[in-house]
Parts: sequence; structure tokens; C-alpha cells
Amino acid sequence: MMTKILISISIFFWSLALVSSTATAGLVSSCVLTPGGSCVPPDDLGDAPGTMLALKFAPFSFTTSAGLTHGVLKAEVFRELGGTLDFYYIVFNLPDSATSVSRETQFNFTGWTTSAAFRSDGSQVPGFVDGNVPPSSADLDASGATAGFSFGPILPNQRSRVVVISTNAVSFAAGQSTVDGSGPLATFQPTVPEPASFILLGGGLLLMSMFASRVKLRDRDSV
Repeated sequence: MMTKILISISIFFWSLALVSSTATAGLVSSCVLTPGGSCVPPDDLGDAPGTMLALKFAPFSFTTSAGLTHGVLKAEVFRELGGTLDFYYIVFNLPDSATSVSRETQFNFTGWTTSAAFRSDGSQVPGFVDGNVPPSSADLDASGATAGFSFGPILPNQRSRVVVISTNAVSFAAGQSTVDGSGPLATFQPTVPEPASFILLGGGLLLMSMFASRVKLRDRDSV
């Protein structure tokens, strides 16, 4: 009987995750990205970012005929008050880089509602600083998997503005990004929560329910 109840609860929460995929992303100012489409991201100045859940520093490098260009991509994940996740990025092109940087992309956003923005007040977002170069455009490839920002461009010893991909996801996992001609960089991507996490949550709710029932019975018997 206990197993059946746990399975029922886990199925219920799994369905909630699937339903949440139809929700809208939650930035105050952003432009919606559709597969194969692009937009000019607005400044989401002053918007509360929510709670920071994770961060990664991802050094990048690539070589052209001009020489070595290298720097650091910083990625963070924030949970908004409504429970949905936003993915924040900033690109720093090191002073001794041979060339500028003009493109940053991230994978995999297939199946999620996405919108794009940047922050001119990056220092007001935990873990970030104010950048120099805003994005000129944001886009989503035809498959809906790869979201990217174009800059015009990020010169050596400059930082991009903090850029944001806002989603309707409620869970995240390891993902990949690139900066111009770099190889894959370890960052984050939205994902559907693992069934095991729902079973644990459902089990906790079941125990709380059983405890509450016992308290009610005890109180009734003591009358």
C-alpha cells in the first residue's frame, strides 16, 4: 500500500513539472526567443534576480592567425520568486588577447520557453560586476536548442554586460557554452527534474500527512 501511495504522489509531482513547461518566463524586461528567431535584448535594469543556486567559471581560448584570444565566461543560475530559473552569463576578454570576442552561445534549451535580456547594473546581481559591452542581438537556432548573444565586439580587457536567458524550467543540470571559436565550456542548462526527486518529495509529504493524522487522532481520543 505504501509503495502505491508513493508512486501516485511521484506521478502527481512529475505531472506538475510537465505542466510548468507551459508557464511564461519571468523577467520584467525581456524579448521572447522563438526557434529560428532573434531579437534585440532590452535592459532588465533593477529587476530582482532571485536566489542564486549555482555558479561556474569557464576559462576559454581559441587561436586565429592573429594569435591567442582567451578569457573567462562566468555562468550563474538564479531561481525567481515564482520558481522558474534564469541563466546569467558574463564574458571577460583578457588584456593580452589577440582579437576581440563577438559571440557567446549556450546549449540546450530545447522544449523550454525562453526570453533574453541584459543587465547594465550587473554589480547589483550577486556574483557579477558591471560590464562594458551590451549585446547587439540574441537568437535561438531553428531546433530551439542553442541560445546565443552577439556583441559588437568585446575588445581585449573588456567585459560584456551581464546577459540573461530566462526560462520556465524549475530544474537545471550541467550544460555547455561556447565563446567565439572556443571548445565546449562547462556551464548549465534547464532540465526536467529527476523522478527520484519527486519520490523523495512525495515520501516527505506522505510522512507529514501521516504525522498530522496521528496528531488529530490523539487529540480526538484525549477529548
